[in-house]
Amino acid sequence: MELPEGLQPLLLAGGLSSRMGTPKHLLPFKDGEPVYKHLLRQLREACPNAKSVFVSLRDPQQMSGLTAVPGIATEILHDGFWHQEQYRQGPDIGPAAGLLAAHKHSPHSHWLVLACDYPFVTTAALIHLNEQFEEPLTCFKNEKGFVEPLIAIWSPQALRQLEDNVRHGMTGPTRAVKMLDTKAISPLEPRTLMNTNTKEEWDKAIGLAGII
Repeated sequence: MELPEGLQPLLLAGGLSSRMGTPKHLLPFKDGEPVYKHLLRQLREACPNAKSVFVSLRDPQQMSGLTAVPGIATEILHDGFWHQEQYRQGPDIGPAAGLLAAHKHSPHSHWLVLACDYPFVTTAALIHLNEQFEEPLTCFKNEKGFVEPLIAIWSPQALRQLEDNVRHGMTGPTRAVKMLDTKAISPLEPRTLMNTNTKEEWDKAIGLAGII
């Protein structure tokens, strides 16, 4: 299916990273470049017609340590409101907050979503996702068949379903994926879905991936 015009790229960088002990989006590759800069470039190249790449952060304090990437216009979306005020589901509704902040910003847009949990995603992987897109939601699945809703293209319909779920206490994006007629595809490379939750896992993954 041909993608709708105006596909918006979104980097989810507002996670608590409690097990990692440091913000995942600031983790450095071997060459010292932080994850968020690498992923911003992948999103920019996958959505060349977008005016900006959006970055979802939990609160303004998370902007500490961020610097501009030459040639890439970015816009920040703060999703803390969605954690505490809109749905009153407790202190943290997880990545749904970033998705809903994007939906509130542009309710009629489709969003190409990428979380900083997946630092080894390439432009080719995102283009593959774009080429395979079907309404209302297309995402990757791992080798065991589990869906990965944070590397996905979310339509307005899918985001409305997520919003309704959150209002009823179901905050996980995976629940919305399973409720919708979702197309789940396998990535071209297994490492696309490699994620890390501790510093030890990060160091090991960097070595295995061979990224400098």
